[in-house]
Amino acid sequence: MPVGDISPLCLVKAPKSVVDALHHWVSTRHANFMASTHDQTGDKALHFYTTSRAPVLNEQKDLDSGAAEDGSEWIVWTEYYAKMDGLLDHWEQGNKSGTMLGDFFTLTAEADATFVQPLKVLHEVNRLIPTKDKPRAALADLSGACQLLVMFTVPKEHIAEAEKMVHDHAAWMKELHGEKHTMLGKDRIFKPEEELLYYSLGTCPVLNNHMDLASGSNPDGSVIFLFTEYYKTKAGLLKQWEHAREMNEAKGADFTLAQMTALEEKGMKTTFLQPLEVKASINWFGKDA
Repeated sequence: MPVGDISPLCLVKAPKSVVDALHHWVSTRHANFMASTHDQTGDKALHFYTTSRAPVLNEQKDLDSGAAEDGSEWIVWTEYYAKMDGLLDHWEQGNKSGTMLGDFFTLTAEADATFVQPLKVLHEVNRLIPTKDKPRAALADLSGACQLLVMFTVPKEHIAEAEKMVHDHAAWMKELHGEKHTMLGKDRIFKPEEELLYYSLGTCPVLNNHMDLASGSNPDGSVIFLFTEYYKTKAGLLKQWEHAREMNEAKGADFTLAQMTALEEKGMKTTFLQPLEVKASINWFGKDA
């Protein structure tokens, strides 16, 4: 799908006591709502939707750090619309859904829930559009896929530096996972289970009220950059980290990991969610082609 999609998402850091009930609400009730109420074509079209979950790690950037002892988990849903009309329609539909939103707020009363919206997609690598070799049926169900989600909240005075970081990251992703599969001048080979399914990088202002699109931008001028990656299995995410470490060694201060650390020292806040496992999905990419 062309760059320019509008992507809202919700991140919930849920205590163990509500994890299962919240997961059921998201992956059953919310997913069914999405499938039954949203357009597949036109200005309001929903292109792509997933729900996913993962244990909160002891160290968010370290896959080997183990799950937090308190049993807390991340519950996430991600949506992509053709235009802003789709997101506005989504909120209208949600407000007409009876008790659904109220039940969500009840479940998350003791959780940490954040809405991020309206992200505008700036870059993507999309392997979810049906082709002759991969018909729609083969791409319809992403259950079990592995998702990485990284969010940067950037102070106004460091936006330009953060923009360079995320655009550099997108260029790396396109080179590594595009048509040529190259990195540092060498061809790279991926096993089927390591395949990247989808990558996007988006940005939006920090809103005064993250639940209210009409609330306006935060007066401090901070912005959000967020990228998410979907791999066929966790093996793809592990391979990506191998490539990241190789790039970090070769490029040093000019690669994402070092750029991120430098910006964090200046006040940027980073949130890593991994390894999220997709539990429910809708893939309508290409239906309006």
